[in-house]
Amino acid sequence: MVNSRENDPLLEMERLLFAGLFWILLLAGVLSILLGLFTPKQEGTVVLTFLLVAAGSMAGGMALGFLFGLPRSSGKRVKGKAKEVDSENGESEEDYSDNTNLEEVSDWITKIILGLSLIKIQTILSWMENSAKNIGAVYNHAWGTGQSGYGAGFAFAYATLVFFFLAGAGICYLWARTSLTQMFKRMRKRYLQLEHENKTLITQSQEMAEKSNSAKQVNTITETAEYEKLKRIAEHENAIRKINDKTDIQKGRWGGAPISNGFVLSCNYSGTPFPGFHKFKIQVMIPEKSQAKYAAFILHDTFNPMVRICEIINQTAYVEGTAYEAFVVGCYIQDGDKAVELELDLNTVSGFPDDFYWGK
Repeated sequence: MVNSRENDPLLEMERLLFAGLFWILLLAGVLSILLGLFTPKQEGTVVLTFLLVAAGSMAGGMALGFLFGLPRSSGKRVKGKAKEVDSENGESEEDYSDNTNLEEVSDWITKIILGLSLIKIQTILSWMENSAKNIGAVYNHAWGTGQSGYGAGFAFAYATLVFFFLAGAGICYLWARTSLTQMFKRMRKRYLQLEHENKTLITQSQEMAEKSNSAKQVNTITETAEYEKLKRIAEHENAIRKINDKTDIQKGRWGGAPISNGFVLSCNYSGTPFPGFHKFKIQVMIPEKSQAKYAAFILHDTFNPMVRICEIINQTAYVEGTAYEAFVVGCYIQDGDKAVELELDLNTVSGFPDDFYWGK
């Protein structure tokens, strides 16, 4: 795809103008240094004077041309506030407010200059005449026509002041009205495009976040329902099943074996935090093909709550606690449509201190 900016005549003119001014100033500076070093005194003085006067006049004219040609950014503003712009064209509806201090200063100065020029036109002309006489004296002395008077030096100096002042003013005014205006418009357009793209990305991110949150909410609701379902079933089964041994109420109520269909219930000793009480970790290993997400541990009636629902992570669910002696723990798992029951007597688990076991 061809970039339209590369074929823009205004951009080409802007490049040529900048390049031309740069090389002119560079060559003028180098030439001034060379003439001052290698030319005779009188000829070098004439050339240096001309270059300095021309440069000063052009600089003053360029400053005035810039003030008169400075673009104004009030086209999309109403009483200092940005108008709403069509978002479909890549422009923002809530535009920022530009800093217009330079525009206001330019407006004040141009009005002041015009007013003073009309009122003090004779004074300005006399200033220019005096300047031309003073500068012309240098030329007259170098040319052998005297140090004062109007002569050829005066005419040359006056023409230099007027020509380069008007040339600088005209060039900078045209540049400000064309290239600078287009540059501001391109920068503005690019800013609005970036702002529109940023808002689009934010909107897309918010939509993706909402979808992700919705999915998480669905998963959370589903998992919460499974959790509550297993808790109700385990508590119900614990309440209705017959107690065979009142000294250890879970004994003989959950299948009587710690292994069933690939599910394995075990217990490990975790230490003695203080005398007479021992920490334990009861865990159940789940086969990979299992669909279960939670496991219910049914503990001794001295624990509150008796039924503990634990999430299965990496094919393992566990519960930790502290007990002063061994007891029987049951485990109930709902694996799809099938219920899995496990039972482990901690009195038969090795690794605990002797005072943890009873009846031995």
